[in-house]
Amino acid sequence: MAEAHSPAKAEEPWTLQQLISIVSGFIGSILSLNAYSQLREASKQREAIARVSTKPKVSSSSLGSYKNARIVQQLGGSLLDAEAESPLFSLGPVPACTAASNLNSPGRHFTIITTAALPWRTGTAVNPLLRALCLAERGKPVILYLPFLEAEEDQACVFAKDVRFETPEEQEVTVREWCEERAKVDLHKVDLKFRWYPAKYVVSLGSIFPTGDCTKSILDTDPKDVLILEEPEHLCWFHYGQRWPNLFRHVIGIVHTNYSDYMNIVNSSSSWVAGRMPVELKEASVFTASTIVCSAYCDVNIKLSDTIMPLPNEVTCNVHGVRSDFLQIGDRSHVQREGAARAYYLGKALYPKGWRELLDLIVAAGSDLAGIKVDGYGSGPDGESIRLEAASLPENGALLNMNPGIDHADETIHGYGVLVNPSTTDVLCTVSVEALAMGKHLVLARHVSNRFFEQFKDRCHFFEIGDADSFVKAFQAALAAGDPTPLPPEQRRILTWDAATDRLFESAEVRVLSGRYQRPSEAAASRLAYQMHFDMFKDGSVLADVVRQISSPGCRF
Repeated sequence: MAEAHSPAKAEEPWTLQQLISIVSGFIGSILSLNAYSQLREASKQREAIARVSTKPKVSSSSLGSYKNARIVQQLGGSLLDAEAESPLFSLGPVPACTAASNLNSPGRHFTIITTAALPWRTGTAVNPLLRALCLAERGKPVILYLPFLEAEEDQACVFAKDVRFETPEEQEVTVREWCEERAKVDLHKVDLKFRWYPAKYVVSLGSIFPTGDCTKSILDTDPKDVLILEEPEHLCWFHYGQRWPNLFRHVIGIVHTNYSDYMNIVNSSSSWVAGRMPVELKEASVFTASTIVCSAYCDVNIKLSDTIMPLPNEVTCNVHGVRSDFLQIGDRSHVQREGAARAYYLGKALYPKGWRELLDLIVAAGSDLAGIKVDGYGSGPDGESIRLEAASLPENGALLNMNPGIDHADETIHGYGVLVNPSTTDVLCTVSVEALAMGKHLVLARHVSNRFFEQFKDRCHFFEIGDADSFVKAFQAALAAGDPTPLPPEQRRILTWDAATDRLFESAEVRVLSGRYQRPSEAAASRLAYQMHFDMFKDGSVLADVVRQISSPGCRF
C-alpha cells in the first residue's frame, strides 16, 4: 500500500549557502532564457532556408534503461539531472527510484486534473480521459477532475450550437457515454470517479482556466498520493491556493502545448496589451511564467516532444497512446473507395496547422506530382480561404479537394493508404499517431515534433522542411507502398495506451544520487518559486489583477 501522506513540515530558515544557490539559480534562469531565445532564433533561421538538423539526440550509454529516469542530485541546493549532460560515470551506480515515485508499486492512487472536457474534442479533453481509463483498467483507483464552464457564452465558444449544460452532472452523462461507446470501457467495472471544478474560457488564449483555487475541490477524504497535472503551466499560471507537492506525495506535470508558438497563433484581439506585444516579449513572458510554476508545483515535468521550451526537472517522452478503435481499424484490410484520392490530410482549418505548408509544397512540386489527388478534411476559421486556394491550384500538379472536418475514425478515412502531414506546429500530432495505428503510410516533415515517428522507418517517409524535391520523393515512396496494412505486433503495442502508461511510469521516476532531498520540489529554489508565485497571485495583489486583465480582460479568477 502507498504510504500515507505526511503533513508538510514547517519551512526551515534558509542558510547562506542556500541563498547563494538561489541567486545562482536565478542567474542560471536568465542565461537559460537567453540560450532558449538563441535556440528559437536559430531554429527559425534553419526553417527559413528549408533545412533542419537530422542529428539524433545522444544519451549516455551508461544510463541504459534509465534514459527517461529523473536523476536528481543536490549540489549546494541546486538540482542536476541526466539530461544536463552531467558526468554520471563518476557518480557510481544508479540507485533505485524513491518510494513516492515508484508508480508500479501496489496500492497507488491517482488524481488527474485537466484543462478541457468532452464534448469539446480537443487533446486535453480526450488524452487525460483515456489515461484515466487505462489506469483504472489496470486496477488503479483514479479521480479525474474536469473543468465545468459555468457561463453559457463560454460553452458557446467550445461546444456545438445545440449543446449546453446546466450542471456538471449533465455534462458528466456525455463523458460517461463516450467512455462506454467510443473507448469501450464499462465504467461499472473500474474504480474511476469524475469530479468537476468551476472554469472560464479565455478567448484571448483560446483555453479554459480555473476560476478559483482547484485545491479546494479536493475532498479531505480523498487519497493524496499521485497527482498528474495535465498542462501544469496552464493550470498553475493563475493558481493561488495550496502548493500541490504539499498535498500529494508525487506530482507529475504533462506538458501538451508549445505555448511559445501557440500564443502567436491564437487571437489576442480581446486584450489591447497582448495584441500589441512583440512576439519576442510574448515568448519570454510565457517561458518565464511556465518555468516558475513548473518548478514550484511539480516534481517531474514530462514533455511530449522537444518542441516545448526547456522546463525544470524535465523528461521528453511520448506518454500518449491511441484509442483502441484506431488500432482495430488497422487490424483489418481496407480498399480505396471508388473515386477517392489515395492520400489525405485531416486537421483544423487553420493555415498554421499544416494547410499553408501543404498548399505551398504542392505548388512548388509542380508537374512532379501531376495526376496525384489529395483529399483534405477540416473545418475552422480559415476553411473557406483554404478551399478557395485549393480550387485555384495549377492543373498540371497535385490537386487538393477540400471537405468539411470529420472524425478521424470515420469509415470515409479507412481506405486511404497515405496521410500527408507537413505540419510542424503540434507538439506531437495526434492525427499522425492515429493514421499510423490504422496501418497507413505517413509523409512527414523532418522536425523535432516528429521524432517519435522515426522508429517506424518502414511506415514514415520524411522530407526536409520547405524542400519540394524532398517532399516529392517522400510522397512518391509512400504512394508506392500501396493500401494500408496492419502493423507488426511490436510496433502496434508501442501505440497502445498500455505501453504509453509504462512509459509514463518510467519517466516519472526520481532517483536521488546524493543529498537529503527526496524530491525536486523540496529544493530551496523550487520553494522560493512557489512563494514568489503565491505572493504575486494571492487575493488583493495589484500585480495579479494587472496580469489577469492583460491576458484575459473582463474575466474574474
